[in-house]
Amino acid sequence: MSIIIFVLLLSLGTDLGQTIMYFKVLSVFLAFCTMFSLLCIFCFLKNTGFHPSVMEYICDEDKRVCIWEDVTDEFKGAPYFSWTVLCGYAMFTVFFFPMILRPIDFIKNATSYLIGMTTYVVLLPVFTNVMSIYSFCNLQDVSWGNRPSANAGTGGMTASEKAAVEL
Repeated sequence: MSIIIFVLLLSLGTDLGQTIMYFKVLSVFLAFCTMFSLLCIFCFLKNTGFHPSVMEYICDEDKRVCIWEDVTDEFKGAPYFSWTVLCGYAMFTVFFFPMILRPIDFIKNATSYLIGMTTYVVLLPVFTNVMSIYSFCNLQDVSWGNRPSANAGTGGMTASEKAAVEL
């Protein structure tokens, strides 16, 4: 939440030229967080497999000692279905859909696919958070156009003079 508030304050307060360094540092930080979370999800999925063991938090009578205990045996060998594991596998599968749907194109352009996918995944928080907040905060700035308007140079004219120019 503090990152979003920081981006909001940077976007509202100053010009992009003065804050670009903060946005770059924030982008690197968000990319690192994304890579770290994907690595943690991958390690979790690798360690649990598709059917993780069932753990229960058990305390003694005085509640002085509490530990996590494996209670998979109580299920009599029935596999435990975990929504977390299913969502993790689905998340990683989505990234590989373009490669699965177009295998010949993927083989011919494997480096382009992998570089593009890595860039997309790493910078996804920047696209969704930083750029959208910045754009919403600067909706009042309409100086981004690069073409002259139809009324260029008619700012100091009266309405009748503007009408004469348009004819």
